[in-house]
Amino acid sequence: GTLDITENGTYDVTNYASAEVNVAGGSDEMDALVKRTITSYSNDSLTSVGNYVFHSCTKLTSVNLPKVTSLGTSAFNNCTALTSIEIPLVQSITTQTFYACNSLTSLTMPSLKTIGAQGVRANKKLAKVDLGVVTSIGALSFDGCSLLDACIVRTSSVCKLVNVSAFTGTLIASGTGYIYVPDDLVASYKTATNWSTYASQIKPLSELEG
Repeated sequence: GTLDITENGTYDVTNYASAEVNVAGGSDEMDALVKRTITSYSNDSLTSVGNYVFHSCTKLTSVNLPKVTSLGTSAFNNCTALTSIEIPLVQSITTQTFYACNSLTSLTMPSLKTIGAQGVRANKKLAKVDLGVVTSIGALSFDGCSLLDACIVRTSSVCKLVNVSAFTGTLIASGTGYIYVPDDLVASYKTATNWSTYASQIKPLSELEG
């Protein structure tokens, strides 16, 4: 059916599993309202998040998307209050997906396989990243994450590092942060393309976890 939203208020959407929504004042007005006010978002049926969906939702603090597998360009760009991300099945991050999320201190994504260029760039408080099965890290992925001192890569084979710029502007690049990889892959990482730039910062997982 069709749901007409004519003014601020609460609407019963029980009978609208799928509906055409008409928003008075136009979608731009509603988008702006949502971006100014949304503080948390949870959806247990959504499987993907498109480009710019939450861009500049500056009051958004938490996201829970248990079935989402892909995140689009700038999906959470400039979500400056975001501190909690629960997206356990996400497999891909594209350009600037988490750009300038300056309240985010850690990022754990056990199913993530690819990080696009600038995917997690300029997160000023991000100190730890834990990646379970990542196979490719793009250029400038963590550039400008000035507090990043631990990047954990658990993948059972050497992950592709597209460009050495992935860690520029981090504590890893400055020599006081470390990249932790499976013990049996340390030697391979130290000589692998682009990873070799950070050879002195590459350590075994056992040193981190005991």
